[in-house]
Amino acid sequence: MSGFKSNENAVASSKSTASRNIQQSRQRMTQNYLLLWVDTSIDQINEDYENTLKQIRTITADVNVFTQRDACIDFLTDAQQDIEFFLVVKDTMSQQIMPLINDIPQLHSVYIFNDIKILQEEWVKKFDKIKSIHTSVADLCQALQIRIKQFNQDSIAMSFITVDEMASTDNLNQLEPSSKL
Repeated sequence: MSGFKSNENAVASSKSTASRNIQQSRQRMTQNYLLLWVDTSIDQINEDYENTLKQIRTITADVNVFTQRDACIDFLTDAQQDIEFFLVVKDTMSQQIMPLINDIPQLHSVYIFNDIKILQEEWVKKFDKIKSIHTSVADLCQALQIRIKQFNQDSIAMSFITVDEMASTDNLNQLEPSSKL
């Protein structure tokens, strides 16, 4: 009897583990983007940095922070083709990095973050991936939240079929019996 009970526990545990794995896979499949933040002057021990990162993580938990421009570029160019990137760049390096990354297909959009809004508008117009310039974390988070929501909506696959086609697909979930397995 105890052998039967331990088998029940093993099956229940296995089902629970399988259920968790499926949920994690679904979560990974639904988020096909990453948020990157590159700032060479960032002080990761600073309380302002921690607060900013905390606010950004309310939008998405996956935030990759880079303190070196080349490491960020390498990450973008070596990334999987099916992942899109949203990039936050500190103004001090935006003019250096944009010519190097603008043509990377996985780069969805770029947001420039600065303490004061003194960036020349003409320079920004050269790069269509630059979506906006922000001087406050709240504004940056709001812009990211809107853009990510739109990205997620645009990523939903849809198929359209006629009523006639639908009638012929009613039993797609049923398998035909086979004589041999």
